[in-house]
Amino acid sequence: MRLPDGNGLDIVRRIAQDWPHLPVAVITAFGSAENAVAALKAGAFDYLSKPVSLEQLRAR
Repeated sequence: MRLPDGNGLDIVRRIAQDWPHLPVAVITAFGSAENAVAALKAGAFDYLSKPVSLEQLRAR
């Protein structure tokens, strides 16, 4: 969600706009219900809070 040069939601929106069939999962250390809803509305198919296990990633 927090990047040195911007916001992760901006990237999700851009990908959804330019490559609508490319699946995007947001993985963040700054997880919250509000951020999860915003990410899904922006076009992400899933939202995970760190730490994320390999099993969680494989399931997605």
